[in-house]
Amino acid sequence: MKTNLRIAIWLVVLAVSLLLASQASSYLTYNQNYTLPSYYPACEAENIISKEFHSTSVNNSIDIVLVNASPLQNYIVSQSVLKVHGVENVTSEATIYIDYASAIGKVLNESGRLLNASAYAVYFFPYKFIDLFLKTNNESISLSMATKGIPSEVKFGNNIIYFNKFYDYFASNFSKAFLATHENLPLSYSIAFNNSIKAISPLGLVALKYMNRSNYNQSSLLTHAVSNMTGISISEVNLLMFKQVNGSCPLLYQDVHPPSSLISQYVAHNVSVVFVYTNYCASYSFPNGTYPAGIISNSVGSSVRHTFNGTFYITGSAPLIQELSSSEGTRQSITFIMVFLALLVIIGIYFRSIIAPLITLSLISLSVLMGFAVISIIGILEGGVNFEVVEPLIVIVMGIGADYSVFLLSRFREELAKGARPMEAMLTSVRTSGRAIIISGTAVTAVFSSLIFIPYITSWGLVIVPTIPITILIATTLLPIIYMKLGKKVFWPSKLSHSSNKFVEKVSRSSISHSSIILVSVLIITVIASLFVVSVPLNFNEASTSSLPNYPAVEGLKVIENAFGSSFLNPVEIVIHVNNNFNTSFLEHIASIEDNISKMNGVKEVFGPVPPNFNGTYNQAVRELMKENIGIDNRTALITVITNYHADSKQAFSLISKLQDEVSPVGGLVGGQTAIFMDLQSYLLPYYNTVIIALPIVLFLVLALFMRSIKIAAGVVFTIILTIVSALSIVYIAYGNDSSSGVTFFIPILVYILMMGLASDYSVFILSRIREEKRVSNAESIVAGISLSAGAVTALGVILSASFGVLITDPIPVISELGAAIALAALFDTFLVRLGVYPALLYKLMKKKINETRSV
Repeated sequence: MKTNLRIAIWLVVLAVSLLLASQASSYLTYNQNYTLPSYYPACEAENIISKEFHSTSVNNSIDIVLVNASPLQNYIVSQSVLKVHGVENVTSEATIYIDYASAIGKVLNESGRLLNASAYAVYFFPYKFIDLFLKTNNESISLSMATKGIPSEVKFGNNIIYFNKFYDYFASNFSKAFLATHENLPLSYSIAFNNSIKAISPLGLVALKYMNRSNYNQSSLLTHAVSNMTGISISEVNLLMFKQVNGSCPLLYQDVHPPSSLISQYVAHNVSVVFVYTNYCASYSFPNGTYPAGIISNSVGSSVRHTFNGTFYITGSAPLIQELSSSEGTRQSITFIMVFLALLVIIGIYFRSIIAPLITLSLISLSVLMGFAVISIIGILEGGVNFEVVEPLIVIVMGIGADYSVFLLSRFREELAKGARPMEAMLTSVRTSGRAIIISGTAVTAVFSSLIFIPYITSWGLVIVPTIPITILIATTLLPIIYMKLGKKVFWPSKLSHSSNKFVEKVSRSSISHSSIILVSVLIITVIASLFVVSVPLNFNEASTSSLPNYPAVEGLKVIENAFGSSFLNPVEIVIHVNNNFNTSFLEHIASIEDNISKMNGVKEVFGPVPPNFNGTYNQAVRELMKENIGIDNRTALITVITNYHADSKQAFSLISKLQDEVSPVGGLVGGQTAIFMDLQSYLLPYYNTVIIALPIVLFLVLALFMRSIKIAAGVVFTIILTIVSALSIVYIAYGNDSSSGVTFFIPILVYILMMGLASDYSVFILSRIREEKRVSNAESIVAGISLSAGAVTALGVILSASFGVLITDPIPVISELGAAIALAALFDTFLVRLGVYPALLYKLMKKKINETRSV
């Protein structure tokens, strides 16, 4: 293809890429929740909870953390936030006071009416009837006049208490007794009352228990009687009886005392949480890439700032996503600039040139632009791309592109140093090094394709895999044109020279002479490192505070965790479904389950339909708990467990197993974040095992096909595995091997896949040079090939390590962990494996003379 046509094609591709890349940010997603198949128990539990409990279906994406706030201040903040556009509902400590006061106010009013009606019936009616009867001596007229203005019935809960029969019976019995006793008034009253009282249900006789006839009409007596009848304090009765609950009234929060089990859901250690429910889920975004829930969180913050003078935090998934999305562009720019500058220095030092690194990195940067275009395409097709792939994409593309370009340019310099003209030198470079690049790129692309088939990191593969061939094309088609045009000028101001590295020659000869000892030692190290890597549990909680940047929203989460416990916002949720409606007997059984759970190690609090000591008495506290924790079908109970453990810790996993054993006999399911993590582990394990087994086989086949050697391909794969497990062992130790701060669960598989692809580059580059050497013995060919390629391969390893090393400074720990692991693996592979182990391995594998084997 002619040069001008190549350039024209690249210009068109660049223009299209620029247009697509400008839209990439709108296709990034920041949702850290993982969706499991519906057949997993934790997922079944979550689905039942979502269906049966209304509060879980609302978008609680914003949490307000108030420090040292009173219930009244909670109320003022809540009322202010409710006025924010997009806010659907707000619940807080004040909500508990208002709901509880409203509920007991209803009970008090009913009790007051019942007591009042009962007192009128048993005390006032007999007095009034007798007075009228003595005056009229007419039963019918006296009955009619005495019942005027007196309640004939009263509704109490689901019961209706009737007094009409009592009135009729008393009138009839009194008139008869009055005649029979010769107008003995006390005796007549006693006979009439005792015979007629049986007409009133026992519930309607409360006045006889709590009031007497001499002072039943005193208001203070009624208040005390209601308190005695309901068990509700005098102060609460005085405040709430016959009055409307007002959340702005300070007395409400002084005189009303909701159960601590309800208050503790909002307040702990002087920290209170206000839950804000919006019209949008936290991860929902408009086509322009903005997050409405995040915009709402900004407005909520302004509202709180104007109504609360103390310390507060705006946290939750919406503000966190807002902070992540708003800082993503800055993080991308910083990553790109740092990688560019780091590689500029390394390549400049290697070539002792200013022009070579500038041209190389400027053109390789085009592949980053095209990578962003791929993000837009995948976002359109798949609905979004995980934001965490962007910075690794930058360093992978820049690292691989720089590696391929430097390898090609290094050979170009070598050929020019031999006296070849620029065109001849470039043709030789493309024919030799260019072919090695294509072989390596094919292997890398094949290996990276496995990312597509692993849940939760599929978007990584969909974005990275198409970008690798683009990078290869730039390195093998566009860069050679420019290098060839510039010729020796590309290396200005250095002089052309190329020779073998004497130090590397010495190391290689030593490795070959001690090949058996080295290989046995390496095998032992590989086995030990592998066993260690497999034994360390992983961190499945990517959304934990230890796995997030130190943004204000994360600070708020930490305050909540310190006050309420690490599992407060993501508690263990147990659902128990029965075929029939709940009855007292089954609720008592649930109380027993709650009591057993509360005694388990690591359990901080338990919230359920009834208190753990429930004995069948339905007081107001029980009614409130049942309202919150029994589903709309009246057949599903919800038990919430707050633990002292991090959601993905060994202790939490052990506790979940005990909870499952506790509730399984009654058909209970355990949900919540920890249960999801356990199911997530089971879900991903088959994928991980498949990749771990399949990738070496795929890479082996690709390398064996291109190298025409089964033994060498096997040896290359072995050294890569050595590199991976050794690097992961060090990273595990560096980042801590306890799950509260350990390595995130997909870091090992990402490192495994990336290094399987990237580390094969150096093997291909070295072997391609060894094959070119025509020496007397295979040992000399190995030494010559390694020493001649040592400068380039070492530079490539440092380039890759520097590219990923930039990610160590990233504020997102997950990306930092990945950068540390790959950077360390690249250095380990470059300076230990390729220089110290590779000569010994190749010497044992290559039994025939190099000049008797086929060239690559």
